[in-house]
Amino acid sequence: MKIKFGKRSFTFLIIPDANSKVMRFRFSAILLYALTVIGLLLLTITITMNIKGMKILNDKRMIAAELEIQTVTYERTLTDKEETIEDLQNSLVELSEQTEEMKLKVEELKVFEEEIRSISLDNSVNTDARKVGIASYSLADESVHAGMGGVTIEASNEDITALISETEQTLTTLTGDISSLKLSLTDTKDLIEQNIQLMRITPSIWPTVSTRVSSRYGYRKDPFSRRASFHAGVDIAGNSSDPIYTTADGVVTSANYDKAYGYNITVKHASGVSTHYAHLKKILVKDGQNVKQGETIGLLGSTGRSTGPHLHYEVLQKGKAIDPMPYIGLIND
Repeated sequence: MKIKFGKRSFTFLIIPDANSKVMRFRFSAILLYALTVIGLLLLTITITMNIKGMKILNDKRMIAAELEIQTVTYERTLTDKEETIEDLQNSLVELSEQTEEMKLKVEELKVFEEEIRSISLDNSVNTDARKVGIASYSLADESVHAGMGGVTIEASNEDITALISETEQTLTTLTGDISSLKLSLTDTKDLIEQNIQLMRITPSIWPTVSTRVSSRYGYRKDPFSRRASFHAGVDIAGNSSDPIYTTADGVVTSANYDKAYGYNITVKHASGVSTHYAHLKKILVKDGQNVKQGETIGLLGSTGRSTGPHLHYEVLQKGKAIDPMPYIGLIND
């Protein structure tokens, strides 16, 4: 290669071999410089593009990896949300079932409250009669195997929405029912307390351990004269020294002895009636003493005008003897 700088040109000689013709190529310096610069520029551009391409490729790989991670995360989140929605739907179904069960319990309470109120007003209980109540049920524990079956129809969004609305309405109704029932039960409680208090001041228990009536209230043949006479109380035959109980809370207005009644006690009660216990063997209280229902006030005997151990029991209203049996119940001879 021969380069001539004086002419500002470059000559390139190509000698293939000793017997071949020499090939000459002449380029101006400007063209050669331009080609060099262009080559350098192309090389620079190529390198730059390769670098940018590698960067873009790396960025794409990073974006793809991040997108894959986000996709997995979203899929997990979606799965969790679907499971959460399913759990909420199942919980809603359980809430609906429990709401229905609670509704039945409230209805049972209403019936029970009515029965209590009826008993309180009647002052009596019929143990042979059973009122028809509201049927109830309980849900079986899922951990215990229980028979189930039927065609499964998957609940739609509309079904779930309707169930939510129905459950909300039922709970709203139950809230009002429970509030009303609470007030009603409070009134019933007050009524029962009043009734209990009335029962405590009203002669309502048997006055001794024996329940064998030897002579009823009303006209009878006198055991001494054998003539028709009026008997102002009931005679209850028993054993000597059996306890005599006061049949209601009250105050002893008389505790003494006379020829007809022997040792006898009169108790005045706040209900407006008095009770009289006669032919006692012994008196265990004194005038003016406060006594409680069921308290022992004397011992059964046969003092005064008596043919044997018994209690003569009277109930007096405004000082007049009335039949005591409605107060203590009808007992067969």
